[in-house]
Amino acid sequence: MDRQKKTAERQYAPISEFVLTLNQFLRESRKVATVDSLGRLTISSNGQPINLSLLSSGEKQLIILLAHAKFARSHEGVIIVDEPELSLHLRWQEMLIESISPPNSKTQFIFATHLPEIVGYKKNNCILVG
Repeated sequence: MDRQKKTAERQYAPISEFVLTLNQFLRESRKVATVDSLGRLTISSNGQPINLSLLSSGEKQLIILLAHAKFARSHEGVIIVDEPELSLHLRWQEMLIESISPPNSKTQFIFATHLPEIVGYKKNNCILVG
C-alpha cells in the first residue's frame, strides 16, 4: 500500500506544484486554484467557482504559461514567451522567472520583452538583441 501511495504522490507531484505556484500568484486577488481527481482546474473566489472564460487576460496567460512550464519540465525543449508584460500584473512579472525556471529544468525559455526587470537576477543568462 505504501508503494502505491508513493507512486500516486510522485505522479501527482507536478500537478500539486502547478496548483501551489498558481495560488501564489492568485493570492492577492483572493482567488484559489484547485484540481479535482479528474484533473479539472477550478478557480474560485469566496468559495464560488469562476468560469475560466471570465478570468482576466493576464490570469489566462499565467495559467497557460505556468502549465507549459511545469508540465514540460521533464522534457528537453524551448518555450518562447512574447512580451509577457503586456497582460501580467507588475507583481506577477517580478515572480514569473523564478516560478517557471527551476535549476533542474531541461526546458529553455526565451522571453522577448521590453522590460529587463522581467529577467531579474538571471541577467547573466540573457542575451540582449537589437
